[in-house]
Amino acid sequence: MSESDIVRLKSRVQPIFDTVLECHYTGEFNAISKIFPSLSSEVFDEAVGVLKPMGKPARVEFLGAINKVNEIKLLWKVSYHSSDEELLWELLIDGRSDELKFVGLGFDK
Repeated sequence: MSESDIVRLKSRVQPIFDTVLECHYTGEFNAISKIFPSLSSEVFDEAVGVLKPMGKPARVEFLGAINKVNEIKLLWKVSYHSSDEELLWELLIDGRSDELKFVGLGFDK
């Protein structure tokens, strides 16, 4: 994947990732379930419970992309208003298709 491919992909995915962060802050399951239909409300609620005390996302920095066999992993560093801790977020996209198909999401706590 070339640098220009990464820039184009980031510009397509960043607004969606911003929505993912907002959903985790507000607890809005319906919006995130449209992006990740296989995400259960129980798993989402557990993540919201971990993230809520950290406050609203304050700074979001795109770190880059990693090619996997069948996926592309996009990475962000996110800081929060009510915490000194930063989290590493990852969003996985099906790398076999030109359309955006999200296959995974996570953060390291």
